[in-house]
Amino acid sequence: MRFPFTILAATLLTATACPAEAASAPSAEARQDEGADAFIDQLGLYYRQLGEKSFEEATKTVGSLTNNMPNRPVAKMLATLLRAPIAFGRKKDAEGRKLHAEAIASPAAFPEMLALVFPAYFLVERPEYAGPLLDQILAKAPDVARDLDRRLVWTTLRQEVEAADVRDNRRITLAEMGFGGSDSDYLSKTAIEILLKRNEPDRARTLLRFIDDPQIVEGMLMQRRFAPLWDVLAAQAGPGLVHSRESSVRVAEQELADQPDNPEELADLVSAYTGAGRFADAAALRARLPA
Repeated sequence: MRFPFTILAATLLTATACPAEAASAPSAEARQDEGADAFIDQLGLYYRQLGEKSFEEATKTVGSLTNNMPNRPVAKMLATLLRAPIAFGRKKDAEGRKLHAEAIASPAAFPEMLALVFPAYFLVERPEYAGPLLDQILAKAPDVARDLDRRLVWTTLRQEVEAADVRDNRRITLAEMGFGGSDSDYLSKTAIEILLKRNEPDRARTLLRFIDDPQIVEGMLMQRRFAPLWDVLAAQAGPGLVHSRESSVRVAEQELADQPDNPEELADLVSAYTGAGRFADAAALRARLPA
């Protein structure tokens, strides 16, 4: 799957170093598109090689990706970013940590570039190093973070090694941007709990709009630690949680419309229909679920 940030990064990284010269060439735009497509294909090859533990071949692919890039400082930084997961895959942790730290600290590593490397740490089974990448992306370009693979972000949150305040701030930032769509309820609830512990009820209250799962809403209305928010939460949920159930259906429908071939989104909509009492709609959709 080609995420928006992948296409943007490929375009930026393969762009000519001389825009004025490129503008005068009739086929410059076509060549740039071809360059971006080739870059994305090479990146996919790099991912596959990491997954297959073909680290020598992955190193060669990094060279192919970066050797002909016109912006040499950026090319060097991208090579550093891509080589860090290779080092971890080879069990050369000291080298991996050095490359990782160098890349994270560099202003040349723009967020789309960091997002390209984010999946690599999962392919070499070192997800704990994805957290700092995620933080940099969130700080520099939340919209890029919004397009990251949700499953990888959830895995990052389960494999954190940083101090509690860093982990908590990460959850709050993700929740405040509405990350996760129909899957954001639990994250938002967790962030609300953190903010209430910090005595920030007003900030916590703004996250209630991201919670519509009826079971989570019902649980929050029964747990005293959420008492400062009960009035707003109850009004938002409506009598018998009717508003929450309707909202859950709307969000799930939109998610499925955005990803019509995703069985997880289909299952979420079946669940939302069932919770809202729309049993015929749920039954019709359930027939489309893979066996």
